[in-house]
Amino acid sequence: MVQLYNTGDPQITRILSVPPSLTCDKFHTVLQVAFGWTESHAHASRLDEIPANKCSRYPKPPLLYLQPEPRSSGLGFSGNGGTDPLDEADFSLADLLEKKRYKVTTRLRYEYDMGDGWERIILLLGRGDEG
Repeated sequence: MVQLYNTGDPQITRILSVPPSLTCDKFHTVLQVAFGWTESHAHASRLDEIPANKCSRYPKPPLLYLQPEPRSSGLGFSGNGGTDPLDEADFSLADLLEKKRYKVTTRLRYEYDMGDGWERIILLLGRGDEG
């Protein structure tokens, strides 16, 4: 399920059926079609740790920060343990949502049109039949 964040009422949500092997760059294309967008803005994905204390005012940096064909900024502060963004084409949805290391304690966010701060939260509802 993909839910637009902070859109008010009604919530804007899409339920999509995609293979877990789908890479994040391909998932970006699926989202463009599902929401009727036109590939006209920059995007990025981030895997955030859900804080044990939900009242925490200081969120941790993302565990992973993914972009299309990232370039090193040399600044080393944009996630991935203090490294630069990683290439979204190198990660599948299964890598991010099903690996034991990340499962249950993380949230996948997809940001499109960074200037307006449109965030989507990606939730894994379950696996469908292989057919």
